[in-house]
Amino acid sequence: TLTLKTQATSVQKNDTLTVEGTRLINRRKTSKISLIKCNEDIDSGVLIMLADNGRAMVASKFRNGRVIGMSKSSGKSGDVIQYTEAGLIEGPFDLDTTKNYAYLGTNGNPTTTPPTTGNIVVVGVVKSANSFILQIQDEIMTP
Repeated sequence: TLTLKTQATSVQKNDTLTVEGTRLINRRKTSKISLIKCNEDIDSGVLIMLADNGRAMVASKFRNGRVIGMSKSSGKSGDVIQYTEAGLIEGPFDLDTTKNYAYLGTNGNPTTTPPTTGNIVVVGVVKSANSFILQIQDEIMTP
């Protein structure tokens, strides 16, 4: 019997769990899609976070809010969009494959450069230059 104690990782059927050092990495193979109303205009393929009113806004390391996923569709303020909460995310990201983690950058973009200003939020594990496993860390740190 293997007992795992985690704070932010939820495990679902078809997940692949990997222990890297002291970290448990959930390499989710399936994506969870949800719907949310936009608080502002949101493009497809950007990280989003919750605004104070419970609607989605474009995520940035300089904004306060909980990162909830990556938009799958675009919408104007008041529209309902789809977003991915976890799983494989592919796009034209140009991630540094010598780094392990993707962080929240600015304007909804992931980055492999750990922020030196703003909030530090790990949003996933780098798989390739154009993909990462979306696994949002609940803890927000500051440099």
